Amino acid sequence: MLDAALKAFFARYNSTTGATLRAALTGGLHLRKAPQAAAVPYAVFFTVYNTNKDTFTEDIHKIMFQVNVFGATAGAVTGILEKFRTLYKDKAISATGIKDATLLEGATYGPFEPAEDGGEWQVSVEFIGWVEKNP
Repeated sequence: MLDAALKAFFARYNSTTGATLRAALTGGLHLRKAPQAAAVPYAVFFTVYNTNKDTFTEDIHKIMFQVNVFGATAGAVTGILEKFRTLYKDKAISATGIKDATLLEGATYGPFEPAEDGGEWQVSVEFIGWVEKNP
């Protein structure tokens, strides 16, 4: 079910609804790890947890995604964070194999300054949803 939820997350990003976010993330959205030479700004997302919450009649998982946004300035990363909120907060994601799952916003961390020896600004946000298997 996790694979279907990941596909749903990417599907929303790649839809026409995600065009504004895609345009802002010139370095792309990457699962788990960005390429070493990724252009800024870029984002990485991954699964923090995928907990089985089955009932007698339903196959349900509670899933948390964390998105880390990297950019050249604090303004750049917080601006992209707002685009992620617009695209995902309180919105449904869907894919073959799961019923629509509405994502809620969890905690936000940052923005964090880059290290003195270089690097990028970073901000992180969590999105949490209950994903049910489509029979």
